[in-house]
Amino acid sequence: MKKTLSLLLALFLTLSIVGCGDGEDHQHDYTVKKMEDTYLAAEQSCMAGRLYFYACSVCGKSSGEETDPDLQYIWQGSDALGHELTTAGCTREGCDWVATDSGTLTGGMQWAYYPDGTLYFFGSGALPDWSDADMRSGNIPWMNYAVRTVVLPKAVSAIGDRSFAGLSSLKTISIPWGVTSVGESAFDGCKNLTSLELPDSLNVIGADAFRSCSSLTAITLPRYAVSLDGNVFAGCTSLTSITVAAGNTAYRVQDGCLIENATGTLVAALTGSTVPADGSVTAIGASAFEGRTDLTSIHIPASVTSIGEKAFYGCIGVTGITVDATSQSFVSKGNCLIERSTKRLIQGCSASEIPADGSVIEIGDYAFANFTGLTAIHIPSTVSTISGSAFSGCSGLETITAATGNQHYHAVDNCLIVSGTRTLLLGCKNSVIPTDGSVIRIGNNAFAGSGITSLTIPDAVTEIGEAAFEDCVLLEELTVGRGITTAAALNAEAFSGCSGLNKINLTEGHSTFTVEFGCLIDNSTRTLLLGTNKSYGRNAEKEVLNITAIGEYAFAGRSLEAFFVPRSVTSIGEGAFYGCSNFSSVAYEGSAEEWAQITLGNAWATFTLYNGTPNTAS
Repeated sequence: MKKTLSLLLALFLTLSIVGCGDGEDHQHDYTVKKMEDTYLAAEQSCMAGRLYFYACSVCGKSSGEETDPDLQYIWQGSDALGHELTTAGCTREGCDWVATDSGTLTGGMQWAYYPDGTLYFFGSGALPDWSDADMRSGNIPWMNYAVRTVVLPKAVSAIGDRSFAGLSSLKTISIPWGVTSVGESAFDGCKNLTSLELPDSLNVIGADAFRSCSSLTAITLPRYAVSLDGNVFAGCTSLTSITVAAGNTAYRVQDGCLIENATGTLVAALTGSTVPADGSVTAIGASAFEGRTDLTSIHIPASVTSIGEKAFYGCIGVTGITVDATSQSFVSKGNCLIERSTKRLIQGCSASEIPADGSVIEIGDYAFANFTGLTAIHIPSTVSTISGSAFSGCSGLETITAATGNQHYHAVDNCLIVSGTRTLLLGCKNSVIPTDGSVIRIGNNAFAGSGITSLTIPDAVTEIGEAAFEDCVLLEELTVGRGITTAAALNAEAFSGCSGLNKINLTEGHSTFTVEFGCLIDNSTRTLLLGTNKSYGRNAEKEVLNITAIGEYAFAGRSLEAFFVPRSVTSIGEGAFYGCSNFSSVAYEGSAEEWAQITLGNAWATFTLYNGTPNTAS
C-alpha cells in the first residue's frame, strides 16, 4: 500500500510540471475531480466514498492517463454519504449501524449511544436536570457508557444539571450557538476533556459546571456570559489559560486570575497564580484555588474582606500562610488563616499549629481537609466548635490531643470526643475507641479518609454518623459491637469507599446480627447489611447464602469482582454496588423471569446478568 501511494505521488508531481504534449504550452493543474464507472471500487455508502481522480482543467488530461489503468484514480473520495441516524440506528438501506442503547428524556428530547462511543441527541429544547441522587443511583441512562464524543442538535437550548457529569472518557463535544445555559455540575469529572468552545449565546454557567475537568487546559468566557455560579472551574488543575471574549465587561483576567468586575471577586485561579496585591480583589470566591497542588504558600492582601468555602481546598502543598498586617478582616498565626470577627480558623496547612492565645474559638469546614502531611493536632482550651469535616482526609494523622482545660472536647487514645454528647468527632490511624462508655456515637466524617487499618466499635456505641468511615481505603478489618442493632444505626453508606475491607467480626454475644459467608446479616429480616471484598453468595460446597435482600450501599466502593445473588433475594437496595469499579456482572441463581421480579432500587445500571440464567460461578 505504501509503495502504491509513493508511486501515485511521484506520478502526480511529474505530470503536474510537464506540458500538454499536443502543442499547447501549459502546466497541468489537475483540479477537476473526475468520477467514472470504470474506476468505482465499491458502491457509495454511509462510511465508504467512491474512488475518483483529477483531470487538468485546461486540457482535460487525467492524472493517470497513459499509465497503468489501476493508477488512474489517485485518492479515495471523502464523499461518503454519512449515516442518517435515529435513536434506533441508521435508516439508509443496507447499513447495519445500530444504537447500543437509546431513549426519550423528560421534555421530549431523544438520545442514542452508538458502539463507537458517540452519544447523539435528537430534537429540540433543553436537556433535563439530574440530581446527585440520580448520579448515585445510576439513573442517568448514559453515565455508565464509555462516552467519548457528544453530538448535540442545533436546536438544543440548555444543558441541564449533571448532564454529562462523570463521563471520564469524554474528549469531544461541540456546544451549538443557541445554548443559553450550562447547568450545575454539567461536566463535573470529565477528566479527559481537554478543550471546550463556549458559544456567544451562553450567558449562565452553573455551580461546579466544569469541576474536576483535570485535563482542560484553556477556555474562553463568551461575550455575554454574565453569570458564573460558584466553583465553576474548581479542580481544573491543568487550566493554564482563561480568556475573556471581547465585549464581555462582566469579567477580566488579571495575574492569572478570573475576576468579576462588579464585586471584585476572584472566581478562579490558574496554575502559578496568586491573589493580586493591587487592592482590586475584595473577595476570594468558593473553591477559587481548589486543587492547586502547585501552591506552596498563601498570602491574603488587606483588600480581601471575605473568603468563600473551600477557597483553598486541596492545596495540599501549602506550608505557609500569611496575611497583610493591615488587614482588618483576617490574621495569620501559626500558619493558620483566621477570620478576625468570628475567630474562626478557615484554612490551615501541614505546618499549622492552632494558636492557644484565644484568637481561635472555631475550626471551620474543611480547614485542614486532605493535608496528608499533617501528623499531629492539638486542640487548645479556647476552641469550642469544630466542624465535622475540618480534618477529613488527613490520612497521615497519627496523634490527637486536647488541652486539659477545654470544656467542650477531650482526647483519649487518639480520639477527639465531644464531652457533652459523647460523640467521637475525629479519629486517626492510631485511634482506639474507648470502651468505658465515654463514646456512644461516631460522628459524621469522624474517620473519613483516615489511615486506620483495623477498628473495633465498642458495645456502648449505638449510632454511626454519615460518612464516618468514607474512603478509609486501608481499613481491612471491622468489629461491630452489640450496641449497633439496626440497619439505620449501622449506616452502611458510612463505609462507602472502604475498598480494602476484607473482614467483618461481631463482638461476643451479639444477637441481632450474624456474619455469614463474609457478610453482615440482620437476623430478623435476613438482609445483607454490609459486605466485604471476601463476601460470597455461594460457597465451594454450593451452599447458598440465605438472605431476602441486599441493603442500601452494602458493597459501595468495595473492590470485589463478582457476587452470586441467591434466588431468595427479593430486593436490592439503592447503591448496593455503587462505586465497585472492578464489578461488571452478577451471577444469579434464578431465571431471567425471576430476576425481573426483584426490586432493584437503581443498583444495577453498570452490571450484566449472566445470560438471565443460573450460573455456576460462586
